Amino acid sequence: MLVPGDLSYTGYSSDNTYDIFTIDELVESVSACVNTYYDLLNSTVGNYMYMSGASEGLDNDTIRPVEMRLVRYKDPSNLYSASDTYFSSDTYTETYYLIGSGDVGPFANWSARQEIAYSMSAMYLTFAVRNMALEGGDRVCYVNEVKESYHFYLRGRIQLSVEPSVYLCGSEYHKSLFEMHFVSLVMVLLAVIVVGACLQYLHIKAIIKNIRIYQLIKQQAKKRMEEWKDLSWRDKLEFFNVCIIGSAWCCRYLLFETKSMNWYPCFFFIGIGCMFSWISMIQYLEQFPHYYFLILTLKTSSPRVLAFVVGVLPIFIGFACFGVAYFATSSSLFSTIDEAAVTLFSLLNGDSIHDVFDAIYSASPIISRIYLYTFIALFIYAVLNIFIAIVEDAFMASRQASEKELEEDLQMKRVDESQLD
Repeated sequence: MLVPGDLSYTGYSSDNTYDIFTIDELVESVSACVNTYYDLLNSTVGNYMYMSGASEGLDNDTIRPVEMRLVRYKDPSNLYSASDTYFSSDTYTETYYLIGSGDVGPFANWSARQEIAYSMSAMYLTFAVRNMALEGGDRVCYVNEVKESYHFYLRGRIQLSVEPSVYLCGSEYHKSLFEMHFVSLVMVLLAVIVVGACLQYLHIKAIIKNIRIYQLIKQQAKKRMEEWKDLSWRDKLEFFNVCIIGSAWCCRYLLFETKSMNWYPCFFFIGIGCMFSWISMIQYLEQFPHYYFLILTLKTSSPRVLAFVVGVLPIFIGFACFGVAYFATSSSLFSTIDEAAVTLFSLLNGDSIHDVFDAIYSASPIISRIYLYTFIALFIYAVLNIFIAIVEDAFMASRQASEKELEEDLQMKRVDESQLD
């Protein structure tokens, strides 16, 4: 509904990106967005409500219009002229309010459309509506916002991306605590804060205890300083419980505080805190080798795996660079180094192989086939199997070491029992 149906879709996944090649497609896309907004109540099944336009200086009874922000170059004539050695990339922003269906702002002037398109750096269309939802027997007000971004940074085309978002209405924050629909979530957060603070206290106490033990052992070993110096950093690290230090940082992430309206930093720290808090529970399985094989295997295989990655990385980057250089103009899957690396990593794991073959076939039927056949044969049949072999060797070594340790413990137990007899 928000974009014309004949626009070419460029997204590899559902990222809602489209390519615009002509001025008519650009105007048609703006018109589709505006018409969708003003026809929203008649065409959707949702119970949407328009917001007041008072914030834009309009009457309270007037609905909030679609906002258009047009970013244009100050001097576009010299920007694309090869004969001029001096050019300026400075921009300025124009704001328009598109009132009513069919309003396309400055694009309504046919004679100025080409000039606007050539001087445009970016354009943003934004509108928002309210929606009432029933949750747990209560009514909750949400704001549904849609932002269309037009970027002119690709050669000969404008890339359109549609970014929907949903957030609570401001009125929801003025309710009393027990009237809010997320009161249970607030209680859980308070419980997390209390438990996190207690865990943080215990972790700091344990770290201080480890530091004191470390200093005491170091002082007692002054007479044998040579032996102390001979200890590796790994041996000295045994005085400290890495899991406790990691858990302390996890609690710090859970108690993260911000005054910004951007929730993503909060979500990031809450997510990483929860993730590593659960991971830190693995330390309690250390006394049970059969449940601790994963960590033992990773400890054993990490040096060899990292060394192998360093040796393979230049080859992988080389394939990515060739993909960008040769296939960028024919497929968005290789438009940048990052996109090429993601595409090749997907191929390495056997994902979307046929789609990638089809996407770059138009660039060169022969070279594209040779490129993909070579990469798949090298990385899936050789590199991936070597990775598996390294990890498998580490697993066998870890299992033998744990079995040997268990056998030694049994022998010590038998010796103790014989001495008691």
